Amino acid sequence: MKVILVTYIFLFTISFLFSKENMKYYFFIISLTFSIIALFFVPDESMDLYRHYEYLDVLRDYGWKLAITVSPFGSSIVANLYFYLISFLGVNGLLPAITAFITYYLTLNRIYEVALKYNCSKANILLSTFYFISMLGYLSLISGIRSLLAFALFSYFLYIDLVENKKKILCWSIYIALSLFHSSVWVLLIFRVMLRFYNKFTRIAYIAFLTTWSLNIANIINFIDNFSNIKILQELQQKVSLYTVGGYFTDYSIRDSLIILIVICITFLFFLYTNRNQNKEMKSYFDYIILIIAFCIGSINYYRVFVSFVAVLYFLSPTYILLINHNPVFGFIRKQRCKHNKQYNSHNISLNYIFTLIIIEVSIYKLLILFKKEYLYMIFKL
Repeated sequence: MKVILVTYIFLFTISFLFSKENMKYYFFIISLTFSIIALFFVPDESMDLYRHYEYLDVLRDYGWKLAITVSPFGSSIVANLYFYLISFLGVNGLLPAITAFITYYLTLNRIYEVALKYNCSKANILLSTFYFISMLGYLSLISGIRSLLAFALFSYFLYIDLVENKKKILCWSIYIALSLFHSSVWVLLIFRVMLRFYNKFTRIAYIAFLTTWSLNIANIINFIDNFSNIKILQELQQKVSLYTVGGYFTDYSIRDSLIILIVICITFLFFLYTNRNQNKEMKSYFDYIILIIAFCIGSINYYRVFVSFVAVLYFLSPTYILLINHNPVFGFIRKQRCKHNKQYNSHNISLNYIFTLIIIEVSIYKLLILFKKEYLYMIFKL
């Protein structure tokens, strides 16, 4: 735990050394730091990373053809390829190190690019950064490897696709490749397809379906079963069956995910209302977040699905958090006469402070929980 604690203190302290324009260097240091300490992490036998290391050893000792027959990833060919390429490096610790660097750097670099585009203050940049680093479970990232890395990559290219509106072929190619990296990305890909038909008429139907989808889980599994002769869909059906095992809200990860989802819903709705005439180029991106939120609400009865897809919001929500204090609070306030300005400006600042404090508090809460439940037991061999 000391290594993680010192890392957070170090990264917090040096944040004051960088100007807004040079935050990209700070983000590189963050990504590199988390990457370096991942190199020296020692997993125990209960962790996924321990089994990942065993698979890397098999790849090195027996090669692709034999290793692929005992692969823990089935037909997820891109995942197998990722591990195969890393096996050539000869050091198992480079698997979590490379994964950590890519995951942190992509999301933090997106925060930096959006901040420059909308001329956000350094305070807002640090708020969004603190939120993301606190939300993202470091142990889950470097042990699980695939899911959070896939979410980071998908979110990064989703912004290019929906906001920058360019490199469409590349983005869709990445989506498909990531679906063959981790099966949960199929759900994200389906949402991206749904977004092509998203309008004021389909919106209600989409949200109604996604918030109640778990009531039709048997029909969904039976539908996928019609294509069970296709290996990928067969594995998807098995994954859906496994992940839709009901659970109670007793485990800390489920409870905390529920709290975080509530906070995201409140702050995101506040942001959408106060910026309803702003950032129109990001409308599709925000619509996608709405679909994810609706799906998470519909997944509450299935804790594995619920926790997994709330994690997707960790990569999507820093963008709106970055902008939450960027525009004046109420559009109609700007139309008031000068004599009322002081009163309304005071009201604006109060609302912004409240929601900023909510974001800070939930970030601190999540970070403390991670230290207590996960980081406390992490062992590093330097």
